Amino acid sequence: MQGHFSTHKNNAIWQVIAFNVAVFLVWKCLQALEMISGVSGLTNLHTYFLLPASFQTLLYRPWTIITYMFVHDGFIHLLFNMLWLHWIGQLFNTYMGNKRVWPIYLGGGILGAFLFVLAYSVFPFLIPSAPNSLAAGSSAGVLSIAVATATLLPNYEIEMLLVGWVRLKYIVLFVVLFDLISIPYSNTGGHLAHLGGALLGFIYVKFLYQMNLLDLFSGKINKLTTPKSKLKIHYKSKFMKFENSQVDYQKEIDTILDKINSKGIHSLSETEKAILQKLSNKL
Repeated sequence: MQGHFSTHKNNAIWQVIAFNVAVFLVWKCLQALEMISGVSGLTNLHTYFLLPASFQTLLYRPWTIITYMFVHDGFIHLLFNMLWLHWIGQLFNTYMGNKRVWPIYLGGGILGAFLFVLAYSVFPFLIPSAPNSLAAGSSAGVLSIAVATATLLPNYEIEMLLVGWVRLKYIVLFVVLFDLISIPYSNTGGHLAHLGGALLGFIYVKFLYQMNLLDLFSGKINKLTTPKSKLKIHYKSKFMKFENSQVDYQKEIDTILDKINSKGIHSLSETEKAILQKLSNKL
């Protein structure tokens, strides 16, 4: 079942990764064009998509609250964020649903942006550097997804090289603590932004998940990327008395998997779970 999610053409995790990679490639192409053509200033355009620490500057660039989380300083920065997102994002997708990926990612990035700007506005040792400080990267959004997953599945075990099986809560806790203890040393605003994303992921699962408050706008995002399935399952009881005796069992399974992919595994009814199990046994 897990392979279905990682290769699904509408997988939101892959959409986030693809968007980040595309932005990075465009920026690198502009750098190459600037070098070849001799036209200066092309690569400086990307600074208008970074999040300014100065609140006054932010008023003139409000779009940066969103755009900064898709811009990376270098390849290693991008690589580690996207590997982390892919690694834990597929687990998030499976258990919490495809439609929640973008809202959690964007929500974590926005809360991270708020803490970043707030820090440079209230902490005396950061205020002088605010006019020249900018934030970039998807770390807040990625950490939001990671913490949400670990909060929902704290005892889920993952095999790590040279370490063995480790519970997800300990892996994510280590990352969060690393950001916390790094605050006094370097990139203070960046680490606070990461913690903002972590906080959003935790709050969502602990307090908002059951109320589905973020789903109010998550559906709007996914309507643009996820087509409605035309295939319906017809049955008369939970014992699967299908109207069509020639039913394509694989398509029936895919229909239920699409529902899991969209709304999460917990959205299945007992009947659908029985259908999935029985159809799986027939293949």
